[in-house]
Amino acid sequence: MLTVRKQQADALAQVRGASFEDRMVAHLNRCVPEVTEPIGEPGTREVIRYGVTRARAHGFITELQLCRYIDLMCFFGVDFDSDLEWARNVLAQAEPREPEARMRRLQAAARSELKALDAARGR
Repeated sequence: MLTVRKQQADALAQVRGASFEDRMVAHLNRCVPEVTEPIGEPGTREVIRYGVTRARAHGFITELQLCRYIDLMCFFGVDFDSDLEWARNVLAQAEPREPEARMRRLQAAARSELKALDAARGR
């Protein structure tokens, strides 16, 4: 049986984290250049790291969940989870407990919020 020491496991986690961060930089540069261009790559990486920390605090753990959370940050602000009532309400609910279901609910609330903003602007 193969035994992986803690130090080796930590090194692997760092590599996976760096790879995710690199992919997220490319994704954000492609999808929201209006956010990434003014802050450059160092600022974009800082936003990604902050987003990962915030997302994990809400129980989101998969790369896809982290990516979607960071996307929401780029559209609604880095502290949308505490600044915006609709996001606070969704994240404060005890149910559903499953992270993917919670993320779907958060995204649905975000879509509703965007539709309401568009309607208010007469679009």
